[in-house]
Amino acid sequence: MREHLEDFLSSLQAKGNTPEYCNLTHYKAERICNGCKFPYWDDISASDVQLYIADLRDSGEISQKTSNYYLQAVKQFCNWMLKDKRAGGESLLKHLDAIKVTDEVNRKALTPHELMELLEATEAAPERFGMLGAERALLYRLAAYTGIRANEVRNLIVSSFDFDNCTVKVKAAYSKRRREDILPLRKDTAEAMREFLRGKTPNAQAFDLPSKYRMADMVRADLEDAGIDWQDNGDGVLDFHSLRHSTASLLAASGVNPKTAQAIMRHSDINLTMSRYTHVFRGAESEAVESLPDFSSQGRQRQAATGTDGKPIELHKSAYKKIRL
Repeated sequence: MREHLEDFLSSLQAKGNTPEYCNLTHYKAERICNGCKFPYWDDISASDVQLYIADLRDSGEISQKTSNYYLQAVKQFCNWMLKDKRAGGESLLKHLDAIKVTDEVNRKALTPHELMELLEATEAAPERFGMLGAERALLYRLAAYTGIRANEVRNLIVSSFDFDNCTVKVKAAYSKRRREDILPLRKDTAEAMREFLRGKTPNAQAFDLPSKYRMADMVRADLEDAGIDWQDNGDGVLDFHSLRHSTASLLAASGVNPKTAQAIMRHSDINLTMSRYTHVFRGAESEAVESLPDFSSQGRQRQAATGTDGKPIELHKSAYKKIRL
């Protein structure tokens, strides 16, 4: 089966799909075949696939939405086997349907003020979930500036950081895209990480995180210390992954080119960056409207006094940055 899976990956690549799509589809199909112990085509069982994906979902390792992607990937592999005449008959998984997604979390982003409050409160907080307050604050700072995911942080080691070039490397095995990613660091964040990791061996873990099931509890306890409401009041909840939402939102608020933001967020689709992860901070709409030209009678009088009456109005570049189209 391994040889067929490798050829399946080559077929996906030959069609001109993005590397992210090819690697993720191959990884999901391979994981199911290995997890279900299917050494040969005739061993594939629809019930085994269904139970294996359900176990991943019930254990909390993957969400309902992600479980549908796993099913889609392995069904795509089976269809390819038939079309490439490597197997006969029909797909053994044809009758399996995706489940209805009911557990998708609606998250919000921290505003710059809230993020500052969180970092200050956490630095002053006591040890929590095996991590000192200063360590947790540095973790949140790193996540907010890079958009790095919890599982990626969990597998960072000291040698993952290149302090001279201000980058951190996420290995392919732990990146959601299943490829090695190099993330840029702010110089001050790189220096803070250098000091924090000083004296540790190259293969030592960068952060000693609690279990993935307690990460949200840890962040929310610190949010409560900072006086920030993390619960969903119609605008989404706050947890560790919300820091990634904050990254995209801060980039947009800073006027960063959307394609650059997409690259930093490591999204294959810019709509994901702009629609799901980018949030409008409170007050941003008012600032955008306030930046528009003054068309009132007083404004027209000022234009006439300065000699611009009747001439095309030129907006300052900063105005374009504030206007959300």
